Parts: sequence; C-alpha cells; structure tokens
Amino acid sequence: MGADESPVKRFLCSDLVTLSAGGRSCFVNLEEIWRTGALVECEEQPQTGPGLLTLERDSRESSGIAETQPAKEPLGVIIENCEKHEFGCRAELRFVDWEWTPEFYTPAHLTDVENVAAKARGQQSGD
Repeated sequence: MGADESPVKRFLCSDLVTLSAGGRSCFVNLEEIWRTGALVECEEQPQTGPGLLTLERDSRESSGIAETQPAKEPLGVIIENCEKHEFGCRAELRFVDWEWTPEFYTPAHLTDVENVAAKARGQQSGD
C-alpha cells in the first residue's frame, strides 16, 4: 500500500436488497458495505457484469417510527468475484457512478467494526 493509500473502511450489516442482472431479479442479503462497493449473499449465483441494486430499506426515523421505503431508483453496480459455497453464493459489487454513505442509505444492523474493536480494547485495558 502506497503512502497516499488508506485501507477501505468496511461496515458489517444485514439487510435485504434486490439485485438485478441478466434479466433476473432476486432478493439478496447485504452483508458488508463500503464507500465504493458491497458484499452480498445470494441463493443463486448472479450473472457477473453490469447489474442494478435496489435498496429496499431506509431506516431513517421520522417521529420515532422507522420508515421502510424502496430507493427512488435502482443504482448501477458491477457484479464481480462470485464465489459459490454450501448455502449459495457470495458476490462482490462495485458501485458505478455513486458512492455509499450512511446518510445516503443506512442498512439494518449497520456495525462499524473498528468502533466495536476500540471499545473492546478499552474495556480490556481497564478504561
């Protein structure tokens, strides 16, 4: 890694989204998300290449009640690095012409692993 490169900050999550590719659409579980991509778990292996991701959940709250709404329009992705496993397939998505931020879309169970690890280190040192 060069001096000007920094590691990609990834967040764990668990949220149902829709992935469309090759004329087929299916629900997939969003497992990880970062600024320029995501990792999803699928029951069936999606076709690699261009696809669309529809974010099914918006967990921002209004008046204390969580609202669940689909995104206004599907977002472009490139589906790559599909790996089959015992329960289906894991696929990496690269976002096309958009970047993720928690303000744009907050998946269910969004977890910043770095914060969890820092808290655990603090508890171990007696803080």
